Amino acid sequence: MQRVEPGLVHSWDLLAGRPRTYRGRRTVLAAGTIESAKIALLSGLPNPLIGRGITDHTIRFRHFALPPGSLGIGPGESAKIALRHPAAAPGAHGFLMVVEIGANLNQSRYVDPTNLERERAVRAGWTECEVVVLFPAALAPGNAVTLQGPDPATRARLVLERVAPPATDLAEADRLVADLLTGLGAQPILGEAGGPGLQDALLGGVAHEVGTLRMGTDPAASVVDPDLAFHGIPDLYACDNSVLPSSPAANPSLTTAALALRLAAQLST
Repeated sequence: MQRVEPGLVHSWDLLAGRPRTYRGRRTVLAAGTIESAKIALLSGLPNPLIGRGITDHTIRFRHFALPPGSLGIGPGESAKIALRHPAAAPGAHGFLMVVEIGANLNQSRYVDPTNLERERAVRAGWTECEVVVLFPAALAPGNAVTLQGPDPATRARLVLERVAPPATDLAEADRLVADLLTGLGAQPILGEAGGPGLQDALLGGVAHEVGTLRMGTDPAASVVDPDLAFHGIPDLYACDNSVLPSSPAANPSLTTAALALRLAAQLST
């Protein structure tokens, strides 16, 4: 898809190597946080907030290893535990902790393969694990997806700076993780620097960016309404992570899927 206008979708056929135009009563942008914003910008949609505020949650992690027999986990077995901060009452901004026991670092989040090979060779039978702490983030006014030209083939320019969690949350997460690792008798993965403390994942490393077509009731402060329809543009909708008005601590995929099911039900009537 290259651009949209009421009742029309202009796209490029990669197989035939030529443009195509499709007609439809309704159009839904669902190309992802960056590409949906790019299409909206190329289409000249009249909302200055399109592409603005893009953010992703801060993720901090630590790999560790447990001796054989820990927690009753045997070879080939695993457990994934999600822990919500006790202060995360409805409306509060608590962080989320995920502990992966025996997952063999299945996400391999920034693990050095040399260190991992050394770990498995030296500590035969030990269980490789990871703890991940995820923090919510508000949209950032200085972050943006913009275009470097009007050509549909142009690349979008992305400014994505981290929205730092409160220092008190960061310190508490460090303390909780240190207590957890001590209680488990955990050891760092051999060769990894930094001791038992948490380290920052690269921003955007898990592709949970949100907010370029933010949802809201006020047309002056949002791009789409709570039903995912573009303000002031008939029969045009958005449905992907771009509509989220903030970055939740948790993976947003299920929320986006729920929004898609709701929109599909609305459009089918």
